[in-house]
Amino acid sequence: MRKRYLFFDIDGTLIAGGFYGNNYIPESTREAIRKLMEAGHFLSLATGRSEAMSRAYMEECGIRNMVSDGGWIRVAMGNASDELKSKADLITTDVDKDGIWNACVELGLF
Repeated sequence: MRKRYLFFDIDGTLIAGGFYGNNYIPESTREAIRKLMEAGHFLSLATGRSEAMSRAYMEECGIRNMVSDGGWIRVAMGNASDELKSKADLITTDVDKDGIWNACVELGLF
């Protein structure tokens, strides 16, 4: 079987029962995640929640990877559509003109 890369949001995808309070991970979801990991697929949470608000769900279902704080900043490449650029917090140069590098420098990531 070919390895797949699967990313799960938390609210309304991984957990049921609402955003806060009575939420839970359904048993069928736990079993599916277990079987996906046994099959060798890459699993990750991908959420706008902070890492601190997400870690317990990640650990509870055995997922070892997480992309969190998704709402931090929206970056559009210079060659993106005007619609995407209008929603971006930062517009960098085209990808073939060092766009990723320039965005990282602009954001002080290294």
